[in-house]
Amino acid sequence: MEHHSIINWAKGALTIIAFVLCTGPVNAQNGCGTEPYKDPWLTSFQKRIDLLDRFESNDTLLRVPMVVHVLGNDDGSGYFPVSRILQALCRVNQDFESTNIQFYLKENIQYIDHSGWYDHPDIHAGAEMMFVNNYEAAINCYIVQDPAGNCGYNLPYAGIALSKSCLGPRDHTWAHEIGHNLSLPHPFLGWEGGRTHDGSQPPVFNQPAPEWITYDYTLFKDVYYPDTMIIDTAIVEKTDGSNCRESSDGFCDTKPDYIAFRWPCGIDSFSNIRQLDPDTNSFKSDGRWIMSYSFDNCNRGFTPEQIMAMRANLKEQKPELLRETPPDVVVSEPVALLYPENGTDVPANNIVLEWSPLDSGTFYLVEASRLSNFGFLEVEVVTDATTLVIDQQLGNRKYYWRVIPFSASSFCSGNASVRTFTVQTPTSNRESIPGDVAIYSNNGYVHVESTALDLTRCDVKAIALDGRMIGLNKILLSEDQIILEVLNSPKGIGILSLETEGRNINFKLLLDQ
Repeated sequence: MEHHSIINWAKGALTIIAFVLCTGPVNAQNGCGTEPYKDPWLTSFQKRIDLLDRFESNDTLLRVPMVVHVLGNDDGSGYFPVSRILQALCRVNQDFESTNIQFYLKENIQYIDHSGWYDHPDIHAGAEMMFVNNYEAAINCYIVQDPAGNCGYNLPYAGIALSKSCLGPRDHTWAHEIGHNLSLPHPFLGWEGGRTHDGSQPPVFNQPAPEWITYDYTLFKDVYYPDTMIIDTAIVEKTDGSNCRESSDGFCDTKPDYIAFRWPCGIDSFSNIRQLDPDTNSFKSDGRWIMSYSFDNCNRGFTPEQIMAMRANLKEQKPELLRETPPDVVVSEPVALLYPENGTDVPANNIVLEWSPLDSGTFYLVEASRLSNFGFLEVEVVTDATTLVIDQQLGNRKYYWRVIPFSASSFCSGNASVRTFTVQTPTSNRESIPGDVAIYSNNGYVHVESTALDLTRCDVKAIALDGRMIGLNKILLSEDQIILEVLNSPKGIGILSLETEGRNINFKLLLDQ
């Protein structure tokens, strides 16, 4: 790549958007990791925005593909839990509901073990991470421990980086970064470094603002120039709206805002800080907009002009994102947990979990934890089946488990019901018989295990002591394990008959249905 040294001091030359936000917890990380940048396409679009019919601009749902990459350390530790990813994606689609833009997963969640990217010290490392792992025709989002000291940033030429600590269910960080990805600047464009690009002159809010300020967007132009310094000027927006198109972000419905750090709002959603425009008019910043730096509880969404710009950017600049027909499976209800019954004992090996199916195209996140709040997970599996066999060894104790359904385009299924089971080595109702076969019955289910016989070839019958046949339903079958549901038997003692390879093996069965 040919590198250039670009320094543009032309007064009033607005050519670029600041593409980073940190809307997470206060004091957790820096507020912004990206320098200002305004897309030349956006400047051109804003010259014709007043000719467009904003009331018909969002009449068609635009569905946009996304690929989520979850970073971990070299040893595979540190992954952001899937349940929290689903919560954050749900928040994103809720934030974009008024825009009639919705996002879906183009691929399964991608996991990357790389300590240097998981906690990367600068934007260059983040760019490398994206260049190596990006998928085409999708918005690529990377969830990391620390994205260069920020809550998040968007690189126009690569993708979005997000901090785990800034992706709570009420955080708007992800929506803010997607706004940048779809051309939106901060409403305080140019103030990221104070009155000058290098931060040497911070804003003085009780004095009139200058007519123009300078800013540095070295790393955030639409191409990657790692050894380039790019400086530009921004006209300062006035409260009377006389220069709203050529100043700041170029949107006339965002109003002036000079606050480039995180700030709390009053009950009216406006800042407590009063500012003076170049004409000495006093005003407060509007915290309702996601692209501002107000705290998350202040944010409400996007302005009509911002919505028009994002939709036009997709259609005109990123048409490849709209070419596919994505899946449309709405998941709005929890699943019913079937087995094991709540509070019952299960065998220590090959624990079976079963739940009711939902519509085709639904995935199920299965979690098991020793903690009722699922703060630490022993089991975290995504599957499209409705049965899971836990083949790892769990300790003899009580566990909580739940199943969270979702689809590639639906992440807000709500709270999942929770059940418990206790792992313990069974005693009174376990029989060991010739052929290394073991039987364990509990709450209407019978587990048959063998290390020597092929149980897939077994003919299995159950007989009550009064001679009646007991109905059995095989719900899971493998070479070394059969799970049987007892359909119609009273409590008591019965006989389970196993016929295989010319042998007939009978043993006592404790019926506890």
